[in-house]
Amino acid sequence: MKQSIWLTLIFLVCGSLQVTAQQNSKYWVFLKDKNTSNYHYTQSLSAEAIRNRTERQIPLVQYSDMPLNSEYVQQIGLIDGVQIKNYSKWFNAISAELSPQALAQVQKLPFVTETKLIYSSRCASQLTKSQDPDILQGRKPRSNDYSLPLVQMGIADMEKANLNAAGLTLGVIDAGFYGAHTNKNLKHLFESKSIVDTKDFVSPQRSKDVFFSEAATNDDNHGTNVLEMIAGYRLKNGVVSQQGFAHKAKFYLARTDHGGEEKRREEDNWVRALEWMDSLGVRLINSSLGYATGFDDPNDNYETKQIDGKTTMTTLAANLAFKEKGMFLVVSAGNEGDEPNWRILSAPADALHALSIGATGDLPSRQSYSSIGPEDLGYLKPNVSCFSATGTSFSAPAVMGFVACLIQKKPSVSNEELFELVQKSAALYPFGNNYVGYGFPNAKRAIALLEGQNLAQNQDVRKIKGNKASFKIKDTYNSDVLVFHKKDQKNVIEQEILTMKKNKALIKRYADAEYSTVIVNNTVFEIEWR
Repeated sequence: MKQSIWLTLIFLVCGSLQVTAQQNSKYWVFLKDKNTSNYHYTQSLSAEAIRNRTERQIPLVQYSDMPLNSEYVQQIGLIDGVQIKNYSKWFNAISAELSPQALAQVQKLPFVTETKLIYSSRCASQLTKSQDPDILQGRKPRSNDYSLPLVQMGIADMEKANLNAAGLTLGVIDAGFYGAHTNKNLKHLFESKSIVDTKDFVSPQRSKDVFFSEAATNDDNHGTNVLEMIAGYRLKNGVVSQQGFAHKAKFYLARTDHGGEEKRREEDNWVRALEWMDSLGVRLINSSLGYATGFDDPNDNYETKQIDGKTTMTTLAANLAFKEKGMFLVVSAGNEGDEPNWRILSAPADALHALSIGATGDLPSRQSYSSIGPEDLGYLKPNVSCFSATGTSFSAPAVMGFVACLIQKKPSVSNEELFELVQKSAALYPFGNNYVGYGFPNAKRAIALLEGQNLAQNQDVRKIKGNKASFKIKDTYNSDVLVFHKKDQKNVIEQEILTMKKNKALIKRYADAEYSTVIVNNTVFEIEWR
């Protein structure tokens, strides 16, 4: 579901939905093995993918690239009550809508190892429908929503280094891209034929001719706004209007999300789109989609304990993409920060190897809606954050463009190095937290790290006895002070904004806080309460 979405409850009865033709539930069906004879990697990989893997020493022959056993798929498809929807080579599985009778038959097949529910056909008496007021009324993020994250991350330093993602082909997995071809800030992409290809996984029967010109749902310009945050650019009367870092990139675009409904059955579309982009040689992908709660049928909502980095199929796919395929995913953290019974991020933002992006205000303080990292997760989430007033859907693509410029600067950089240096470049490093990660990435520092410079790491830890600490910081007269009070080194209890008075700040220990991270202008330090 789109991370910018606000949820409005609509009470409906099953009879009014006319769902009798869609009573089958959707499942992953995992298969026993593959027929590996006569396989050649050129069957699965484009010339670009082969070149990229060769250059980065990624194996060209991988079991997960090999096609499914066609005999198995054919036998499943012949069972009455089976509608095959998607195929996953990575997981050696198909997704299919199955009647209860068909499910029982499929589970008895000797080559089926497991079935896993994606989406239930249950009809709840209370359904939740997605509504995004900005999109439904034809609005998009305000103009200052575009410029501030670029300023926070150092657009001037990217421009000075002539970094704009030239020569890169990026992927975007989202809802529709309606109106992109007429968007004045994306005009350059169409004039330069930088949209390489598109694919609609929600409605594959739709003609490509209407991918941009016809909206299937009211939410079909969500992907357009995301694309604008990655690559938006306009030059008028000598004045540049730039909305994204990566305005020189080329793109593959995938529609995997149905804007008129929120169902788990969209997750296999997401996995399939990721596999499609891998086969084409796409290294860097943005996805401002997430799966957690707020589904049309509340019974399909995940439990918070399942956002653990190892449960959902989208999370598993994100990790596989990074580890085996050399892909780098930038994903939005989620917009459930205000939900009292949830608050944490959505899948696949819980994936260890996905760069998960939160949303901040002008300061690196968490926007209240921005989802937080689960306290018991064994690693930091989100990883970094930047400004967005309207959802993490629009902070993730801003960071995506930033990452693209770093790859342009040093194409040979490994994914592991890239992931780490984005975090190390950020404002709060190494004092990250589960509200905003390490804060805003910084272009100047990131470029220096790419060039092999040994930058000084902040090690300012101040041990304080008692419950109060007074600090004097030069050149901070009446400046705002942001404080993250933490129960341990990662997990925030509360964030607080104070004001310096005559270059002095008084920090009071928050109840149960063991640490407090203090940020004022360019000064960051950690208090260890004793």
